[in-house]
This record gives sequence, structure tokens and C-alpha cells, in this order.
Amino acid sequence: MQPDVSMIGFLTADGAIANMIDGDDATFWKPYADGLDSYTVPPVGESGSVIADGSPRPAIQFDFGESVRVPQFRVKVGGRASLGWCFLIASDLPATSLTDTVQPGDVNAGGLYTVAQMNSNAAIDTNARTIVIRKRFWRFVFFKQPPAA
Repeated sequence: MQPDVSMIGFLTADGAIANMIDGDDATFWKPYADGLDSYTVPPVGESGSVIADGSPRPAIQFDFGESVRVPQFRVKVGGRASLGWCFLIASDLPATSLTDTVQPGDVNAGGLYTVAQMNSNAAIDTNARTIVIRKRFWRFVFFKQPPAA
């Protein structure tokens, strides 16, 4: 099953967003560089619960057309720092704008994923490996990169 992929809050610098999931290792997608400085509220709180407060957050959304369990993700991007820190949010509702990428009823499906993890082109484990999470929409939701440790 290949999902439809879309982006909210990103502009394409190179490739096409669908290249992230097309199965061809010679194609990729790369957004324009953005430190995400204007998106300060993470989508998940310290307790691990989602924060559905309407704060603007960019996202990459995968629509599977039906509720599915996704224990691993692998995305292809065009650079070692193409994507920033993010969480994976699973939802029964589509996101259509920066302010609804996290909604009531959404589930924290993974993360915090680092820049290295998101740009490694390797499989990323999700919370659905150990917890039954079945949703139609799966979104990597981004926010301002944390300061260096």
C-alpha cells in the first residue's frame, strides 16, 4: 500500500514530495532550508500527550486511505539536514493547514526524532511497534529545533 503524501508549511527546493515514498532510491525530495524558528510549540508535551492547541506547526502527511498500523517508516530526502526535529502523529482526521496538524484525538506515534534519524534514509521505528495504533493519517510534525546540547 502506497500512501498519498502531502506537505503543510514547506516549499519544495528540489524533487517532488511523492519521491519520498516512490521506492526509487535515485529520486528524493528536499524542502527549502528553514530553521522552523516561528514554530516554537512542540506537538507533544513532556507527558507524551499530544498538544492540540491550534499552534502552527508544519507537517508532512501520509494518507493511507484507511486505518493502518505503521511500525516503521522510511523516508528519502535530498540532504543530511533536509528535515528537522519532529514527532510522528497518527490521526483519523486530515490536516489542511498549519494550525490543524495536531488535533483532538490524535496519538503520539513516535519521536522525538532527531535530524540525523530523519535524514538517514534508514527505517525509523514508531510507537506502533509495541502499541496497537491504527489510524488513516500519519504526520511528521515539526517545530523549532532544540538548542545544541
